[in-house]
Amino acid sequence: MSSTASPFSRIFWYVFALAGLFLSLPTWAAGNVALVIGNQNYKEQPLRNPANDAQDMAETLKKLGFSVQLIQDADLREMETAARTFSNRLRNSDVGLFFYAGHGVQSDGVNYLVPVKADIQGSTDLRYKAMDVGFVLDLMEDAGSKLNIVILDACRNNPFRGMRGGSRGLLNMSGPAGSIIAFATSPNNTAEDGDGRNGIYTKYLLQNIQKPGISIEEMFKQVRIGVSRETRGRQTPWENSSLSREFCFAGCAVPEAEAASAETSKEMARILRENERLSREMDKMRVEQQTSQSRVEELRTIQKEKETLEQQIQTLDVNRKVQQDYQSQLTKVLKEKQALEQALQDRDRDAESQKSTQDDLSRLSREKSRLEQELKRYEQASQLRDNQVEELERLKKEKNRLEQEAKRYSAVDQARNDRIKELERVRKENEVLLSTLRERDEQLKESKAALRDASSNKRSVPREETYTPLIVNP
Repeated sequence: MSSTASPFSRIFWYVFALAGLFLSLPTWAAGNVALVIGNQNYKEQPLRNPANDAQDMAETLKKLGFSVQLIQDADLREMETAARTFSNRLRNSDVGLFFYAGHGVQSDGVNYLVPVKADIQGSTDLRYKAMDVGFVLDLMEDAGSKLNIVILDACRNNPFRGMRGGSRGLLNMSGPAGSIIAFATSPNNTAEDGDGRNGIYTKYLLQNIQKPGISIEEMFKQVRIGVSRETRGRQTPWENSSLSREFCFAGCAVPEAEAASAETSKEMARILRENERLSREMDKMRVEQQTSQSRVEELRTIQKEKETLEQQIQTLDVNRKVQQDYQSQLTKVLKEKQALEQALQDRDRDAESQKSTQDDLSRLSREKSRLEQELKRYEQASQLRDNQVEELERLKKEKNRLEQEAKRYSAVDQARNDRIKELERVRKENEVLLSTLRERDEQLKESKAALRDASSNKRSVPREETYTPLIVNP
């Protein structure tokens, strides 16, 4: 960019460069997002597995493409803060997953997740010192993610001995449309910890969640079979689903050629949408640049008015000095008048002297009238000057504000210029990438045609069919 470019053009390019930078950064808004909580070190009845369960689940979900937020041994404030952060990350995401391992309690028809260090004596305390599962579901529903998954390995025994109003296990509950809620065991029953690194439910969950080609419902079914077999029917996992779309943690089976073609088409559509968005943003920046130029012209006009008022104030300062001289003369004349009036009274008997004194008095009276008129005129001029001084002060403040705004617009203009330059580069790179993707699409189409031709040729060659008896093992 040349050094003669205007400040607003530089701001324009700089803002576009910032937009390009933000576009290149990863965001929480898209993709699969997960919040994993493991509470283990309770004051009463600490657990053995939740820390390992949460860590292993977080690592597994990361391998499956989730952006994972992991917290352990959290108090109520930390759990609620993490839930709100999780909700913000869910905005416009594809899949949201909430996993909790730790103590859970039901009371008065509500399921609660128990923080560590919680001093809970009865059901009333639960409403204020534990986190309602419905609170998490509401946050996930408000975030608007396409699919919500809630997994609660929280059906251990009641950790608060003698607590009034609490019941064993958790209640069955439903979530918003497009969600599935999974419990480690059936309603009103407790889950077993197991003797290994993980709890029994989480162990089978980790074993099955990474299997490719199986749906989420089939995955939870395999978990249920494994848990029920190991516990000999004492623990049966439970799910409540309102899903209306297919989802596989490790990916559903898709033919390779069709998957590549679909991915290419998806990438081409994304690039086209990105180019359209960048064009709209560039148009918006151009309008802002024109607005900035108008502000500069306004600033120049105010600067000229300021200079004119400063000249007027200088003139008024000179007139004010003259006015002060007139006031001094008037004061002197008034003193002379008083002295002459006194002399006139003293010389009443001397008519000639009296006549002379009267003439002097008349002359001084006329001089007084003239000076009073002159003083009145200068008082009006002084009032006008004071008004103009106030107006000048206001304009000075306006000038300072506009100068600061001009500096800010100068910085914004630099940012806008850099940003446009960067977006132009991104647009060119997108065009090159789009061209490459189109070529790849043509190559895939040619490969498909070649495969179809080869398949047709293969079918046309007669072959000797052999039959092998099928042996079925009963």
